[in-house]
Amino acid sequence: MRRFNIVYLIVSNIFFASCLIDPIFPLKNVEFQDMELSSKSSIHNSTSKKYTPSYGSFSNENKKKLILLSEKIEAGSEFKNLKTSSKNFRQSSNQSACILYSFLYGVLQNKKLSQDFEDLLSKDENGNYYVKDVKITKNTIDSASFNKHPSKELVLRAIGEYVVEEMENKLSIPHFENYVLTDWDAKDLFFGKPIVAIPYKKWIEAGVSKFCADGSIKIDDKYYKGDFVASWSRNGHARCMYFSSGKWHNYDNQSDGPTDITRQNVSRYTPDVDVMLIGYIN
Repeated sequence: MRRFNIVYLIVSNIFFASCLIDPIFPLKNVEFQDMELSSKSSIHNSTSKKYTPSYGSFSNENKKKLILLSEKIEAGSEFKNLKTSSKNFRQSSNQSACILYSFLYGVLQNKKLSQDFEDLLSKDENGNYYVKDVKITKNTIDSASFNKHPSKELVLRAIGEYVVEEMENKLSIPHFENYVLTDWDAKDLFFGKPIVAIPYKKWIEAGVSKFCADGSIKIDDKYYKGDFVASWSRNGHARCMYFSSGKWHNYDNQSDGPTDITRQNVSRYTPDVDVMLIGYIN
């Protein structure tokens, strides 16, 4: 296990190394069946609206940026449409997207997080996607490993490759041995906000009463409020907790769908590593 200089990433390593130690690398001698990429994520038809700017007296560099902007098509609706079925985020036990996919499902259940996330996504007519203006080429999406990116949905595969690009290639953080959504400053890769780590023992001690009816989390005398999801792990597998429709829910992307968290079943949702709160936290 790699050790990092900053305390947070050390905690993060402990959190997720056990989860992903087996699927860090694609399994040898395993042939994945050809999977037809979903037509749901196909390029928008010719009726898709584009923004045509008036370039005026902009500098040549800014003109190039505006031209690129005008050639993009929104892709946020593709992500939003995935909310209709949790099966879009499913994976098998030998695949390694549990941290990212459970997080993304939780994001979709929160109006503010979902809208802000949708605004980060776009694509062009050649099938290239852009996540926070980072270009993920069509060829990269088509050829990406189904071990790392088990979904057939193009937008999810693009988001997964964005994580690889930002963490492995740009920051040199081995994301399959670390917290999959963070940078070196312990901020998440999408909203750019600090991630709050809750010690797992305190989380367990707080019991079911920590899940407040207003969507906040109470640990000791402190309330964590705002729009966020809680990423947690037990027995080497990551899940996500989120607040929606007046209830707290748990989502496990190896199960059939989300479940409500109640006093009767809260013991099923006890982590064995620290819990990460991700989003806009007050």
